[in-house]
Amino acid sequence: MSASPHPLVTGYRLGPELGRGGTGVVYAATRESDGLDVALKVLHPELTAVPGHSKRLRAEAGRAGTIDHPGVVRILDVDPEAGAWLAMERIDGPDLQRRLDEGPLDPATAVAVVRQVADAVAALHAAGIVHRDLKPANVLLTETADGLRARVTDFGLAAPVATVDATLGTGSLGQADWLHSLDRTADEPAELAGTVTYMAPEQWRGERATPRTDVYALGGLLYAALTGQRPYPQRTLTELAMAVAVEPPPAPSRTGAPARFDAVVRRAMVKDPARRFPDVPAFAAALTTGRAPAPARRWWLAAAVIVVVALAATGGYLVLRPTPAAHATVSRSECAESATLRDHPGGDGHDIGQLTRGDVVTLDHREDAGPWSYVHTADGRTGWALNQYLRTSC
Repeated sequence: MSASPHPLVTGYRLGPELGRGGTGVVYAATRESDGLDVALKVLHPELTAVPGHSKRLRAEAGRAGTIDHPGVVRILDVDPEAGAWLAMERIDGPDLQRRLDEGPLDPATAVAVVRQVADAVAALHAAGIVHRDLKPANVLLTETADGLRARVTDFGLAAPVATVDATLGTGSLGQADWLHSLDRTADEPAELAGTVTYMAPEQWRGERATPRTDVYALGGLLYAALTGQRPYPQRTLTELAMAVAVEPPPAPSRTGAPARFDAVVRRAMVKDPARRFPDVPAFAAALTTGRAPAPARRWWLAAAVIVVVALAATGGYLVLRPTPAAHATVSRSECAESATLRDHPGGDGHDIGQLTRGDVVTLDHREDAGPWSYVHTADGRTGWALNQYLRTSC
């Protein structure tokens, strides 16, 4: 990539750009005091303007500096004034996302890599740091005589942007602008969906991240490593928000991965944080044994809350339908610009048709399934539709 233009950072000589994303741009750099090669991340200016940013960044970097773990990329230095940049240990090797772009890992390698990531994340948690942004692009890989070695980077320091409003810019940008990408040079909506697809439901709601937030992301990371695909393939943020809200965790076996991993992903990515693995070591143990009893299915209520916040933020056509009397049959209008009709509710259903804004359907509330309703269309079709999109009029 081109070595210019790039900012001037006191004490460092910046070289070519290595990559960019939602929090900043990473450059190859050399520390002038001793000639050490580093990866220097220059944060986007809007992040440094967040009140308390510099103080928090220095505190996080200080805690990170105490971690001595082979799976954690070390933070070496941080801008002492504005918190506009940080210098990290430079790792020569691709990130996991680039490796998965070529196809899934074999199960043994996938387990080994995700175990290494889990061990590194457990070390972060022991130091009081929640990663908050675990995804394949934040796992760096190097080849060793024993196979792939995983190193975790970009941890903890993105705390203020790990919500829909801040990460996606919905608080300040137009509804069309923020749908593009966290990469300011890109215009492909799918890139943004890929960036946030590992975010846990509570992050979509803007709640504080906890260690169980990282457990959710580890489940998504395991799914991606086994399948070469994102946990939720939706390309727009509205669709992705709905998928995270109402669809069950994906099963790796549906793409040919061993079925023993299905329960691990399901438990890690359950909607309610309280029903996930209690901590990262428990996730790692289940990853080894393949035994992860599924929690009770109590996530529909939390899913409804996610939809209220996430789709309201994304400008989706969210409405809350009134609850009719039992066994009542009522008519509603479809208020999304486009919605699917499915043969079964939830993630196991297949699209069998499409509803458009203004279509009138009859809801048979004897056939409700959580946030889904069994509907009859005016042209004689039947199927399952999301009742969050339905109201008496648009």
